[in-house]
Amino acid sequence: MAEPHRTAGSGIPHPNGQSPDASDKPDSMAVPLPEPIRTLVRQAEKDLGDKLPWYEDLPQDSKQILKELIEIAIASFLTWKGRQDSLPPDTGCDSEQGMVSLPAPLEFSQVISPRQAMDVTRVIVDLLENNITVFAREGEPEDETRDTILRYAWEVAFSAATIYADLAEARNSMGTRTETLIIESLIDGSTGRQVTTGLTMLGWPADYRCFAIVGRTPRGGKTSAGIIHQRIRLTLEQAGARVLMSQHNKLVVILADMEEAGTPADLCAGLLRYFDKESPVCLGPLRHGIHGAVETIQAALNTYTVAPAAEGLSVDGGLPRPLHADDLLPERALMGDEKASDQLYQEVYKSLSNGDRNNPLLVTLSTFLVSGNSLETTARRLGVHPNTVRYRLKRSIEVTGWDAMNPREAFVLQTALKIGQIRDAQEQMQEPRA
Repeated sequence: MAEPHRTAGSGIPHPNGQSPDASDKPDSMAVPLPEPIRTLVRQAEKDLGDKLPWYEDLPQDSKQILKELIEIAIASFLTWKGRQDSLPPDTGCDSEQGMVSLPAPLEFSQVISPRQAMDVTRVIVDLLENNITVFAREGEPEDETRDTILRYAWEVAFSAATIYADLAEARNSMGTRTETLIIESLIDGSTGRQVTTGLTMLGWPADYRCFAIVGRTPRGGKTSAGIIHQRIRLTLEQAGARVLMSQHNKLVVILADMEEAGTPADLCAGLLRYFDKESPVCLGPLRHGIHGAVETIQAALNTYTVAPAAEGLSVDGGLPRPLHADDLLPERALMGDEKASDQLYQEVYKSLSNGDRNNPLLVTLSTFLVSGNSLETTARRLGVHPNTVRYRLKRSIEVTGWDAMNPREAFVLQTALKIGQIRDAQEQMQEPRA
């Protein structure tokens, strides 16, 4: 009796002594499988909905790709097993011949998640283990076939894990480059399409509330900067915030979309342990959208720059942690931060003047600040009772939130008034003469 024909590399006899013709395969990825095995695979494909809870939610084209990939995996097993069977006895599994590459990795990773890939691997292994007699070569003991199947399952699982690890690393690398590009653009004040497109690619919505954190991570410690960055990111994400992060001039620059994560101060407080204890950690103001992202990042960076000039912000003479950008408005204005100057002008000077440069609140506060913070001197210069001065100063606190009796806050107010006086003078110079 003639020896039955064996499919190349598989060691499995094919019925009728003929190799299956690719032309009789209904699928686009035609795979030459022996008829008994093809029947088993077709039945397994029909049962995918029962074995994989997520299968029915896949689009039809993804279902088709998944089925084709299962067929390719079975054909790959036949080829792999054929190579193992061809090795001399007692040589074991040859590492060069035994390595398995998961078929069509790109399509596979686009269709299902890593966890789902493991589910599919389990379906493939079950198909092999439950039909040992079909996959065994003639006269091969079942235990030997089962061992071969287990080795193959291990190879496939390892291959799938490697593919997803490589994809994750590539995506992480791409994400890191995109984040760096976005952060550097925002630092420069750029809000063009490239930036907005990058944010969309990273899953940011069109509108968001964001704030920035700027600081220096510990130097010379046992933990690498990369690990610290990952811990910062994980802490914020676990709190419910979206995160962009990049390194800029040896500083870590973080932009966080709050969503429903809490207040910026609360979120920043949970990160302080990751920053250098000898350097300031600066918190930008809460802002909206892409232009707000530029403002809060620049504010936090400028706050870090002027931090050495900050005095009187805490009882012990040190710097608060975190250091709020709004607490250093005068220092930022002095270094040329236009947003800080605008904020002081609008929130202090314009609020006090209320459209009138001779508003009593504005005049009283200005006189008080240039009179050595003396109620009596201020009252004499204005020709009013000291109680009137007290009342107007109290009202100015209600309007601006800053107390002229506090030396630090008096400096903030005086800076704001000087900015207002300069801008008023510039406006007067530009006004047409009658």
